[in-house]
Amino acid sequence: MGKAQGMLKEEKKHSKLQVFFFVIFIPLVFTAVIVYVLLMLYGMDVNEKVKEAVKDIPFLSKEEQAVEEQNIQRNEDITQLETSLQEKEKKIHDMQDKLNEKDLELESLQIQVQRLNEQLAEADKKKEAEQTELKEIVSAYEKMTPKKAALILSELEEDKAVRLLTQFKSDKLSSILEKMDPATAAQYTGILSERTSQDD
Repeated sequence: MGKAQGMLKEEKKHSKLQVFFFVIFIPLVFTAVIVYVLLMLYGMDVNEKVKEAVKDIPFLSKEEQAVEEQNIQRNEDITQLETSLQEKEKKIHDMQDKLNEKDLELESLQIQVQRLNEQLAEADKKKEAEQTELKEIVSAYEKMTPKKAALILSELEEDKAVRLLTQFKSDKLSSILEKMDPATAAQYTGILSERTSQDD
């Protein structure tokens, strides 16, 4: 009789467990699956909603919130680093542009200096050639008699005559001026004395 009662109790236990599975658990799971599929079909992001619901559960959400906060902080740090990097790249680019401008300016100045040096060299050559030519002319005049030299110099333009007269030695110059017309000699003497005082 005791055995029969024990078996009866076990059967009741099994039947309660079976009732729970067949009446509550399986229909709940089935309903959840159907609801999940229907929501997915209507375009709702069920996974995201589940995550949000889980966040609201206190003992689960703390750890996830900490991870989420770390992710947010990490993303902010990355954004700041990217912004800083972009600013530095812009500064480098601006400095490069300024350097390029300076290089162009320097190159332009070097070209100008080179041109000026060439012009100076040409002017020096020209001056040297003129000096050589002037010396040759003066040498030719010095070989002439003072009278002949005076006649030719009197016929030249004033600035050319004065330029030649400044090249003669004092004794040759005085002998040429003596042979000139007194008015012309006086005029040239005045110009020569002015130039001498300016040189002093």
